[in-house]
Amino acid sequence: MKWNRAERWTDPSRLHSLLLAVFFFLGIGAGVVCAGRISGDVERELTTYLTDYLALAQSQDLGISVVCSLTLLYLQGPVLAFLCGVCSAGILLLPLLAAAAGFFPAYAAGCLTASFGGRGLLLALAFFGFRCLVTVPCFFLLAAPAMGRAAALRGLSRGRRCAAFSACGRGCWLGFGIVCLILCLGAWIELRLSPFLLRALLERFF
Repeated sequence: MKWNRAERWTDPSRLHSLLLAVFFFLGIGAGVVCAGRISGDVERELTTYLTDYLALAQSQDLGISVVCSLTLLYLQGPVLAFLCGVCSAGILLLPLLAAAAGFFPAYAAGCLTASFGGRGLLLALAFFGFRCLVTVPCFFLLAAPAMGRAAALRGLSRGRRCAAFSACGRGCWLGFGIVCLILCLGAWIELRLSPFLLRALLERFF
């Protein structure tokens, strides 16, 4: 029993997931700390930005550029994590990506909360809550196996790396495709639901 428990905690996939989680939470902590040091000018800039956003949301329908931008926001982190698994440098890049995945939403939410208090927290949830609920699990679903593949590629020659990537397996690509479909579905849901929620909040606060 003790041996099995030790094996579980030394399992490389568990260690990779733990390492990525540590960097993710470090990124969140750094984002909160940086947001706490913003100047008073940021509140005015955020108020102007949100007021302009409200005017734009009331006067225009969603264009193709908005759809593409939002879809890219959903896809970029998980897809980059998957691609990091094709090179040995991914073992260094993936923890940095995990830290960035935690830093930017935490920093944005921290800026809104520091500027507007409880209203800012509601705005942050409306802006980033659903997106993070979808993208963060998808990121880890792709990043943890990619970390294992990147670690396995260390020390291999270029030819053997290509062979190892080719042998990645049908399941690997199927999982990647499913995650991408989930992300695109999440982007579609946000496009349908978020404008109403954001409009209600912004009209109330601004």
